[in-house]
Amino acid sequence: MTRQIRLVVNPAAGKGHALQMLPHVAGTLRDGGDNLEILLSRDFAEARSMAQAAIEICREEPNRQRRLRELARYVRRELANVVVSFGDSPIIPLICGDEEVALKAAESLREQGILVVAVRPPTVPRGSSRLRVTVSCDHTDEEIAHLVKVIQSLDLAGAK
Repeated sequence: MTRQIRLVVNPAAGKGHALQMLPHVAGTLRDGGDNLEILLSRDFAEARSMAQAAIEICREEPNRQRRLRELARYVRRELANVVVSFGDSPIIPLICGDEEVALKAAESLREQGILVVAVRPPTVPRGSSRLRVTVSCDHTDEEIAHLVKVIQSLDLAGAK
């Protein structure tokens, strides 16, 4: 039997903080307008099943991983002035330095329909706040181009 908990997080309380507290819980995220709704499952067999399904997709659809790596490399290349790590990981840190710069940039991106989380102390050392961009193989080329264009237009003072 799966028990679900409905947790509603108001942005004023900080969506990012709520998500950081839940790293090992299987769940479903749903944008509830002004709030972020998180449906949490307490059935870890379900989480294990979801992980096994993800592994099968990786084995059976290698084109998805290939596309993901290509998109990650493209974004890193286009944003080389603010990306501090190289490679093809789909999780791309954009260093802002100051916490307020990161928060304002994340809010600006959200207003333009792009979900990017600001990562701040104590998660990272003071003075190294960043944006956490995550690309997916399901993002279209147009969405990725929009992401890059919007990020390039931001004033990320303290970047790199």
